[in-house]
Amino acid sequence: MEKNSHITITEYTLDHNNLLFCFTSELELSNTFYIKPFGTSRIRYETRNLFEITNTFIRKTNMGNHYEIRLIKNENEIKHSRNARLFYNNKFDIQLELWMPQNPSSLNLNILHQFIPHNYGTIECNLTEQRKYKLGIIVPFYSRAEYVIPFLNSLKHTKLDDCLLLFMDESLTKDVSDDHVEVNRLVREFHLDNVSLIKIYKNKHGNMFDSILYGMDLLYNYCDFLSTIDSDTIHNKNWIKTLFKSYDACIKDHPEDDILLSGFNVVTKRHSIVEKREEYILKNSIGGCHMFFSKMMYIKSTRRCLMSHKWDSNIIESVKEFGTKIITTNPSVIQHIGITTSVDRCDDGTHDVAADFCCDESE
Repeated sequence: MEKNSHITITEYTLDHNNLLFCFTSELELSNTFYIKPFGTSRIRYETRNLFEITNTFIRKTNMGNHYEIRLIKNENEIKHSRNARLFYNNKFDIQLELWMPQNPSSLNLNILHQFIPHNYGTIECNLTEQRKYKLGIIVPFYSRAEYVIPFLNSLKHTKLDDCLLLFMDESLTKDVSDDHVEVNRLVREFHLDNVSLIKIYKNKHGNMFDSILYGMDLLYNYCDFLSTIDSDTIHNKNWIKTLFKSYDACIKDHPEDDILLSGFNVVTKRHSIVEKREEYILKNSIGGCHMFFSKMMYIKSTRRCLMSHKWDSNIIESVKEFGTKIITTNPSVIQHIGITTSVDRCDDGTHDVAADFCCDESE
């Protein structure tokens, strides 16, 4: 189990069907636990619940709260899982990191450090209010300052009412260049008045899926909806309002369904249109530069896909298993401007672009 600065493991035992952790914690822990997403390859995310996880509060002392967590292997589920080869006899060939959603009464640096793994990164925050938010937005940063500049300029003119914004910067974790240093400077110097903004500067390279996973695990505690957006996009100033307008219209038409929404409607053979409605467009797939969904859908289907750089393709595959409606706004309120990729590969002019994006509202 991944160590957190506020958790100390005092005992660990393993037998054929059980993992038992005894530990102390400064936190008042909930009874709901989730395992970090894993798989045998970049696209073989785990679809089954392979463990029954139980939590027992033992006692409270001056040294902290004492707990036991027991993970009981579900042998039948493991046998039929995508990742059966990771488990045989007493062998566990994965790191079982656990996440525990909390319901904190406040949001500050101390609380934030409790919600991320030990030594994950440096945190800065400008929290304007102590409250819950309607939308949490995660923005991963790595390179390409020439796109980060217009992205941040566009974001400055966005109406971010009732939003909690989280920047996840790993620009200085790998292959550091002048471009990476400039991206880090842009992130550090960026400020928004009257908007709650958290910045995490990662100590270790983990790729975009890692930033999204830990970012959403953190924002889950404070936000009703979660969204990720790439740092090589621009937006209309009312894009947040339009997202909720499209979401509400789709919920009205499909009240029993989960909804995966994007403000970026790129039309290709892979991301073709199923049906156009007045307020939204039904799609068979969407790209990864922007995704928006409820916090409950995050637990149900999307979180388990955040285990490789194929996270966006995994999410599309996963939500289809649940009959989730995949939609975009009508028209697009986000545009993709990143011609050059983050791995220094320049597209041949066929990079994803939303043909129906109108920048009239964007500053």
